[in-house]
Amino acid sequence: MRKIALEEHMLLDREDHIDRWRTLVPMIPEQFQQRLIAQLTDTSRRLEVMDQGEIDLAVLSSGAVVQGFLEPRAALRMARETNDHLAEVVRARPDQFAAFATTPLQHPAEGADELQRAVEQLGLAGTMLFGQTDGRYLDDRSFDPLWERAED
Repeated sequence: MRKIALEEHMLLDREDHIDRWRTLVPMIPEQFQQRLIAQLTDTSRRLEVMDQGEIDLAVLSSGAVVQGFLEPRAALRMARETNDHLAEVVRARPDQFAAFATTPLQHPAEGADELQRAVEQLGLAGTMLFGQTDGRYLDDRSFDPLWERAED
């Protein structure tokens, strides 16, 4: 039986992505943040840990959640960068990695565009969504463009 690890967070080794992640984990002491950042940004190290745990496939997702950004342009830029990076990681090791796209939902139509690009052009497995964006839950009618595109 194969072992598959889901929602395996990762980070791009870029200051803006790491800074975004830090805003989500202020309760973690700095010394532990540094250790976590090293683990979240290092694919080779992740492969070693997977081997130790006898994990056959890890489904990666972004730890720098873009849904919480209030500024839609920054959220879209970071989502595109993250999805491009995830696709590179998966292409390099498709036997050991798959990935969920990160989808900016501040503007649901643009989020739908990015989800479609991530799945159809980059080959990602789907998306990881969180419960709300800007105080709107996923059943809010403003998200209909996303659900319509996902259904297609």
